[in-house]
Amino acid sequence: MRYFLVALLVLLSPFHGALALPGSLPSKECVVTAGANDGYPACANPIVDTNTFVGARADAGSPPPGLAAVPVDVWGTCRYVDNISLHDSLFVPFRSNVEWSSFIANAPPGTINLVTCACPMNVVVQPDSNCSSPSPAQQTIDLPYARTGDTRSDMVTFQCANGSSETATATSNALNCDVNRNASWGTQISYSAPILTCGGLPVTFDGKSITGNTAVNISGDNQVISIPAGNLTLNYSGNNSTICLSGGNDLINVTGNNNNIAVLAGCEVLDVMGAGNTYPPINNAYISENGVQLTPPDNTCMGQPYGTPSQVYP
Repeated sequence: MRYFLVALLVLLSPFHGALALPGSLPSKECVVTAGANDGYPACANPIVDTNTFVGARADAGSPPPGLAAVPVDVWGTCRYVDNISLHDSLFVPFRSNVEWSSFIANAPPGTINLVTCACPMNVVVQPDSNCSSPSPAQQTIDLPYARTGDTRSDMVTFQCANGSSETATATSNALNCDVNRNASWGTQISYSAPILTCGGLPVTFDGKSITGNTAVNISGDNQVISIPAGNLTLNYSGNNSTICLSGGNDLINVTGNNNNIAVLAGCEVLDVMGAGNTYPPINNAYISENGVQLTPPDNTCMGQPYGTPSQVYP
C-alpha cells in the first residue's frame, strides 16, 4: 500500500501533470510551445483562465529551444515559459497561486527559461503643433503582450488643415508588467514633417469646383488649392497658402510670400515672385523664383501644352 501511495503522489505532482488514463492525454492540459505537435490542444493567447486548464505543456523545440507562443498571465504574475531542453516535455502548473509561484521559483534553469512580460495597454497619440486642426484629433495604439525587451513600431497619420498629412511613429519598449501593469510599455513619439496629400481633388475656390483645361485666377491669403490632372493655368496672388499639383501639364504663376507648393506628378512650370516660398522635392518641374532659374529645364516637359484653357474662372 505504501508503494501505491508514493506512485499516486508522483503522478499528481505539479511538475508531472494531471492524472490520465493509459493511452490518453490529460484533459486539463494545453500546450504553450509554438509549433508543438503532441496531441495537446493549443493554449489560449494569453493564458489567463485557471479553470479550463490546470496547467500547460512546454515542449522541447525541434531544433531547440521550444519557445512559448503564448504567455501565462495568472495570479498577478506573467511569464513566457520556454523549454530549452533537448527532449523533455514539462508540465507547467498554474491552477493555484501556490503552484504557479512554486513553479516560477523552482523551474530547473537548464531546462526552463522564464521570460517576464509586457502586458497590454493603450497609448494615445496626438499630432504635434505643426499639424493644425488635425483629423482625427488623436488616435489610440493598442499594444499587446510581448516579451520584456522586445520593441515595436506603430505609425498613425493625421490630416492637417492646410491639406497636408503628418505621420506619428510610436516606438515602444516592452517592460515588466509585474512591476506596473499600467506602464508596461515605454513609448516615444516622433513626427514626420507634414506632407502635402492633395490626391486628385479638384481645384476649389469660393465653394466652386474647377476641373482641368482651365485658366484660373485666384487671390487671397491662407488658401488651400488642389489641382487635378489636366492642363491648367493658375494665376495666384496671396500669402501663406498651400498649392498642390496632382498631375498634368500646368503653368503656375504665384505672386506672394510663404506659400507651400508641391507637385505629386506631371510636367509643371512654376514661376514664383516673392519670399519664403517652399518647394518640396519636385519631379519634372521647371521652377524660377524672382527671375532666377532654380531647376534645370526638363526637356521631357518643355513644349507641352501648358494650361490650354477651355474656360476661364472667374
